[in-house]
Amino acid sequence: MKGISKFYAALFTFAFGIILTASWFSCQTTSSQQVADDKIVEQTNVESTPTPEETKSKNDEAECLNAEYPKRKGKYIVSFGVINGKAIDIPKPEYPDAARVAKIFGEVKVGVVIDEKGEVAWGRIKTGHPLLQSAVRKVVCQARFKPQTLSGKPVAVRGFIVYNFVPS
Repeated sequence: MKGISKFYAALFTFAFGIILTASWFSCQTTSSQQVADDKIVEQTNVESTPTPEETKSKNDEAECLNAEYPKRKGKYIVSFGVINGKAIDIPKPEYPDAARVAKIFGEVKVGVVIDEKGEVAWGRIKTGHPLLQSAVRKVVCQARFKPQTLSGKPVAVRGFIVYNFVPS
């Protein structure tokens, strides 16, 4: 009987020690989190005007990548897979020199919504190496497609544009 009660006493002591240690770490984390939150508040209260370089880099990115996903009322969005074959024109992105030197190659897959006029209304890069993605960001919204119809009425189309980068 004494052996069992010693076992439970040891188990209780062990568990209590773990709880105390955990609560101590929790207090430490909360304190450091509070300090981090204070720094974030200080940083967000500082007003800054974007430099011309920052403005230019944002402008280099195609506008459809910053657009909201189109909400359609009474119009269908037809889903296709890869829609490269339906394109009238897909501008070829410039192979970045840094990617060429690093021998980075592969594909960049971009999810897009093509509006009723055949223009890219919305896009999001889904896969691909970041160096290759930067080249695609500059040209993805310039792609043009043959307008799609459903029952004779133009409809928006959802699909993927795939850009392949191969080493030369």
